[in-house]
Amino acid sequence: MAAKLRIQKFGILIIVLLVVVYTIWFVFCQDLIQYILENAISTFTGEKDTITGWFGVIFIPFLIVCGILGIIGAVLYIIERRKEPKIS
Repeated sequence: MAAKLRIQKFGILIIVLLVVVYTIWFVFCQDLIQYILENAISTFTGEKDTITGWFGVIFIPFLIVCGILGIIGAVLYIIERRKEPKIS
């Protein structure tokens, strides 16, 4: 029998965040994506570089997801810290 793959709550949170952020990015930020792709210039040759542009388009939402996860982690840490009983 094959083992069942179980996704925990944190895994579901990451998947949902990735889907939501990338959907919002590609649907509502078309002008910004076009600007990034038009102005992607290679640092070595000075010519337009499509790979650099697409790397920026894919990497920026990933940084946003990491920032959101960091904020959520900090809030959960503060909540957990406040629940601990104080030892006097």
